[in-house]
Amino acid sequence: MIEKYGDDDFYAVSIEPGVNHIINFCEVASKNLNQNYVQLKSFIESTEIDEVIVMGHSIMGVDFPYYLEVIVPALIGCRWKFYWHSNMDQDDIKAFINQFPLKNYTTVKW
Repeated sequence: MIEKYGDDDFYAVSIEPGVNHIINFCEVASKNLNQNYVQLKSFIESTEIDEVIVMGHSIMGVDFPYYLEVIVPALIGCRWKFYWHSNMDQDDIKAFINQFPLKNYTTVKW
């Protein structure tokens, strides 16, 4: 894209920096799941956790692999508390609970 607008001063001063900021944000905001597993496992193993609170979280979306591969296997015996705000949240929570054999959980409207 830069080659196409390389001689355009307006592009160089206003558009290109904006595009670069968006690209940088996407890189920072994107989750590299595999890169985070080691830190997440280490945190869970080094901390005494007796309750898992899930609030405002994409448990059946982008964060599901964390739950599937790390969090639930390590913390399945804990108390789980799911906060929900919308019908979609409730649907996700129900799907999550059906996916895993959680025995000790509550749901709370907030």
